[in-house]
Amino acid sequence: MSYGLAMNGLPPDVLYAARDAGWAPGRRDAETIERLKGAHIPAEHPAFASLSEMGGLTFGETGSGEECAKSNVYFDLLTDGDENALRWAEILRTRLVGLAWTHNRHGQLFMAEDGRVFENSTVHDAFCFLGADLAEALTRLLRGQRARPMLRPDQSEVTLYGDTFTADDPNVYRWQR
Repeated sequence: MSYGLAMNGLPPDVLYAARDAGWAPGRRDAETIERLKGAHIPAEHPAFASLSEMGGLTFGETGSGEECAKSNVYFDLLTDGDENALRWAEILRTRLVGLAWTHNRHGQLFMAEDGRVFENSTVHDAFCFLGADLAEALTRLLRGQRARPMLRPDQSEVTLYGDTFTADDPNVYRWQR
């Protein structure tokens, strides 16, 4: 069975959570689409398709996960202009579009022009690679699998999950191409 862009590659447990929240193949949220157009998000940006499909849905739960806490996700176009996310957009040389709140609004999901998904903390100065696409990111969030922390050029370390990561740590996401 072929699903929409956002749902391709989801494991059954994550797919069932989305369905229970109201997602169905071919779903399009007209209000979200109008907001995307109003915010001048290009239809070619993968966040446009993902938010068109997932806009307004909330699913997942917080609690113990496989490697860290599981998260809930609320899909909404984020337009607050978070400073850390704006800095990362410049560093990554991409347009990051905010597409969801995570973990009871303690985090935000951003999608790059190539479809990669990042999480930005609203609690502390951390930005992480969550997945090569939305399916991988949602799987990590809903199952409680760790994201890969990222270091800005001006950072020598970052703390995430109670651990401190430095540039030589193999768990740090190598964003430089």
